[in-house]
Amino acid sequence: MWHFCRSPDVRKLERVQERALRAAYNDKSVSYEELLNMAKLPTLQDRRLQDHAILTYKVKNELCALYMQELFKQNTDADDLRNTDFNT
Repeated sequence: MWHFCRSPDVRKLERVQERALRAAYNDKSVSYEELLNMAKLPTLQDRRLQDHAILTYKVKNELCALYMQELFKQNTDADDLRNTDFNT
């Protein structure tokens, strides 16, 4: 749901996660990056990128539901020199 939100909204979401981590660890002095390391969590932006990469892998290797695979048209043009797996 939050994959394509605006930049100010991304920061708001990160701040919500930061406040939750501060409450969970009861620590108001360490940086957000240190809190993420303590919780062994990526930033929300990195998590969204991971989700995209995982979905692309699953579609390319036909490991997801058929309706998801049909959303992406695989490139079958042998003359395409751009070396892309999916048509845009």
